[in-house]
Amino acid sequence: MQFTKEVSEFISKHLDDDIREIALKLSKLKHLPKEFILNQINGKQKAIKKFPSLFNIHDIIYPPDINLQQSSSEITAKYKSEFVKNKTVLDLTGGWGVDTLFFSQTAKKVTYVEPNEELYKVATHNFKVLEKENISCYNQTAEEFLKENNSTYDIVFLDPDRRVEGSRKIKLEEYSPNVIQLYSQLLKITDEILIKVSPLLDIKEVIKKLPNVAEINIVAVKNDCKEVLYLIQNQKFKVAVNTINIEDDRQEFFFFYYQELCIAIEYSQPLTYLYEPNSSIMKSGGFNEVAKEFGVNKLAKNSHLYTSNHIIKEFPGKLFEVKETLPYQKDKIEKYIEEGKLNVAVRNFKETAQQIKKRLKIKDGGEYQAFFTTILN
Repeated sequence: MQFTKEVSEFISKHLDDDIREIALKLSKLKHLPKEFILNQINGKQKAIKKFPSLFNIHDIIYPPDINLQQSSSEITAKYKSEFVKNKTVLDLTGGWGVDTLFFSQTAKKVTYVEPNEELYKVATHNFKVLEKENISCYNQTAEEFLKENNSTYDIVFLDPDRRVEGSRKIKLEEYSPNVIQLYSQLLKITDEILIKVSPLLDIKEVIKKLPNVAEINIVAVKNDCKEVLYLIQNQKFKVAVNTINIEDDRQEFFFFYYQELCIAIEYSQPLTYLYEPNSSIMKSGGFNEVAKEFGVNKLAKNSHLYTSNHIIKEFPGKLFEVKETLPYQKDKIEKYIEEGKLNVAVRNFKETAQQIKKRLKIKDGGEYQAFFTTILN
């Protein structure tokens, strides 16, 4: 793991090249460390968007691609750092160290734990390069560390591995480390636990398996749901849900989980404006809460599209002006198809977007957005 002059020059020269072409060139240059160089170029190429503040730091070492894919982005790591401000933090699933790094910018002290020796070496090297003196590092499994640990922490963070022995796991109890098995042990050393889980996990099931959930934070970036974070506190609370969509600004919507079931809302035909909630709200299930908060009507119980006659620019999602409401008939829709293009979205409809595009012989694009959905009638 060294940047010799020749290695650094090769990386700089080929930074914009296709990674497969670089691999072929390196096959002929046997004296150069092929895997190391490929990891650095691949890492740099991804860092431009995913870890921009690291891109221009010369001595940062990037891990293999699988670890980059599993790593938090800089945007989501910064968001999580808000939970640890002025606290002592135990990161039990350190990985490449991106979360640990951003925790260290707001926390008093961070303890980093990672069992993989190569990842541990890369992370500790980077902490040293970045002069992060408030990070303590341990090359152990979470279970080994907890067995030997005598300290307490203000908050413990876990991002368990969802790939175990090469296969993707869905159930919480299949993650590594097993959060459910460690749960009571963790509550002896902290009053707060922050757990990152797959967006595919059902919220109701997680609440059942993890008692004392105080908050569910659902984080989307540019309307793509990236992380679901459960904040557990060592006492009983109403379960609060905070949905966040980070784009040029930050859309946030807050509600209490169990209130959703008690809210009566109004339904109507499509009116002047149509609203599509962002992906963090779609994941949260707060469909009635968002209608009540912003005073909009819903098109149908399971369609999750909203409408109003007056414009609500603050709605956390996308806003459209309704041109026309049409039946699903090709001859009715054709006037909105321009040069074989029409943007298609589906909500609670009998066909998928792909089936509709095939039937109408169109591709995505053009000026208009068509929502195929079920309304009251």
